[in-house]
Amino acid sequence: MRATALALGLALLAAAAHGQTFLDAVLAEVEGRLVTASDVALARALGAFELQPSSAPITRSEVDRLVEARLAVAEAERLGIAPTDAEVEEVWQAAIAGAGGPDALARWLEAAGIERAWGPALAAQEARRRRFVALRFRAFVFVPEDEV
Repeated sequence: MRATALALGLALLAAAAHGQTFLDAVLAEVEGRLVTASDVALARALGAFELQPSSAPITRSEVDRLVEARLAVAEAERLGIAPTDAEVEEVWQAAIAGAGGPDALARWLEAAGIERAWGPALAAQEARRRRFVALRFRAFVFVPEDEV
């Protein structure tokens, strides 16, 4: 994490030296993929990965939750666990409703500078994560021997 912070600081200095605007912050790296502040903001806005909409500063626990979700999605992909189209659509529709409807979500995405395509893609990841958790953890039922 320290190397990431140093790289981020150097990138900020280089951008400032060239009169460029800083667009995002790298918060972590998961299996070679960056987790950025905009990733957390989008997950919050859509209520994905058990994050809640918030305008408060990003917390370490939110970053950790997103990292864990990315690891679960990667493991689900390795195992060939995929959600159905209906499950993805259910997550996406819940995200739209949670954001205050399609117009409110579109305005938020535009204001945040996030392409609309990222929303359904994140909904698909959330649906895959949910399917993975259901199959790998919730499907296990432990029955005490005296109840068998």
